[in-house]
Amino acid sequence: MSTPAEFIADLREIIEDIGEPVTLVKGAQSVTVKARVVGFEPRELVGDIRQGDRKVIMPAEPFAGGAGPAPARGVLITVGGKPHQIMAVDDSTRRIGGVLIAYEIVVRGHGAA
Repeated sequence: MSTPAEFIADLREIIEDIGEPVTLVKGAQSVTVKARVVGFEPRELVGDIRQGDRKVIMPAEPFAGGAGPAPARGVLITVGGKPHQIMAVDDSTRRIGGVLIAYEIVVRGHGAA
């Protein structure tokens, strides 16, 4: 059985290999971290999820020390050089033994209907 620390180390390695830089901005504060950005499958387009929304899987580790704005609804996030709005933050799905490993964030590009 793996420990939360092992999951964090594994996620750090995966994000380093396949992640991309994203920047969270709230007021004058900003922080850039690497995250995994993916689209939603057609079967996932239910409820408030719209075509064009994206899922950002962001390690929680960079925010443990209070560096920059934490992911929260309404915070702006730049993905692929384009501004997006954070629509929802799930800080439960990627917990191991009660330890937050990563956030699952739903983002919507500005101007998206």
